[in-house]
Amino acid sequence: MTTYESKVKSVAANDSQIFAVLSNMNNLQRFESRLPKDKIQDFKTTQTTCSFSVSPFGNFEIAIVEATPNNTIKYGTTQSPMQFNVWVQLKQIEPGKCALKLTMKIELNFMLKAMVGKYLEEYIDKAATVLASLPYAQLSK
Repeated sequence: MTTYESKVKSVAANDSQIFAVLSNMNNLQRFESRLPKDKIQDFKTTQTTCSFSVSPFGNFEIAIVEATPNNTIKYGTTQSPMQFNVWVQLKQIEPGKCALKLTMKIELNFMLKAMVGKYLEEYIDKAATVLASLPYAQLSK
């Protein structure tokens, strides 16, 4: 498996607020309108899973496979054309301020790694930036 890591991001929220939002996949419904409709279809969530179809790649289902309150959430594929895991790591710095880091491990053959590796490096850091910018205090209510 190939590993990609984001830079550590600073979040204006407590680890408990971030964990409360990111450990419930139903919270993703709030952002469904921001998804590119031409690429992502059939978006569905439960508390622990998220499923969708990505054209032209196929169907994906991602589940929370492990969670340590206020510290770590591990998401993994249960159905996917390619297997991967993503970890969200949290560390409280001071009240109202937390550090966040994303780590992705993905199974890629040599050809795919050469084609998409650079994009995955950029994606994981951009995803961490987006997660760091969410209004967790409002979302965790």
